[in-house]
Amino acid sequence: MSSERDFKEFENMRKMRALLFSFLLATLISMSTISLVQADILTPWWVDPVYMGQETIFFNEYVVAYVTGTTAKLCVPVENDYNGDINVTAVQVWLDWGETYNSTQCSEANPFEIEEDDVHTFTISFTVPATTVASNLVPHDWEVIITYEQAGVPRTDSWRNEGAPGPTYYLAVFSADQADAFELYTELSAVFEVDLEFDTAKGKVLWSEAVMQGSIGMSHYQSGKFTEANATLHTARDLVDQALEAEDERGSKLEDAMISYYNAAMTAAYAWLLFGLGIMLIGIGAIIYAIKKPKVPITT
Repeated sequence: MSSERDFKEFENMRKMRALLFSFLLATLISMSTISLVQADILTPWWVDPVYMGQETIFFNEYVVAYVTGTTAKLCVPVENDYNGDINVTAVQVWLDWGETYNSTQCSEANPFEIEEDDVHTFTISFTVPATTVASNLVPHDWEVIITYEQAGVPRTDSWRNEGAPGPTYYLAVFSADQADAFELYTELSAVFEVDLEFDTAKGKVLWSEAVMQGSIGMSHYQSGKFTEANATLHTARDLVDQALEAEDERGSKLEDAMISYYNAAMTAAYAWLLFGLGIMLIGIGAIIYAIKKPKVPITT
């Protein structure tokens, strides 16, 4: 009886495992089927930002930056994975400052048709708002949303910057002062890393002042004081230019002095040469005169 009961339990377990396997298999098939019936948003990209990369000075994030008041442009490639055509009725980008911007290439009244296995890139353009609307002190999240129809059935799909392959790129809004200060910060950081040597006292003093003003300006930028940073970093760059000009001026003056010295030396050399030739000719003349001078007879 015990062996028969064990056999029945084994059969029950085997049947449960078979049912569980069948359920998992059906789930996987269902998931794969669902993934095949969705339009695929490929990786979007931003066009012509003032900066794109890892900003380690203030945000310490990967950012795509635009200046307030300029036009931002996002390209959204959409691939049709359906067994049939789809009609795209909306392509939008949502920004975390509470605004949603639309592509003008499609609408419910005028959908854009994408044939099976084709890819079409939609563009979304908008004016970057003032920093009172979109803060320039924090990087911003964004999400792309598309609405489309397949066989008359409305569907949506989305792509968010967080969780995308590679580093997460946030959207950064720069004020005008911030953009200028960022450019100056980058430029001066590279200049100050060069080990320059100055020969003139003026050049040394100007360079020291430039380094000091640059340090103050960089500190302002890191603190988010972009107007002060812009003014101070401009002063630092002007001082760098003046220091280099002081060295160039000295070089020109030194070159002119050397040329003058050379000319004077050559003039003196010619003078001494002529003077020597004159003395020599006088000596030769005296000798000739002495030889040819008529002798006075001696009387006794």
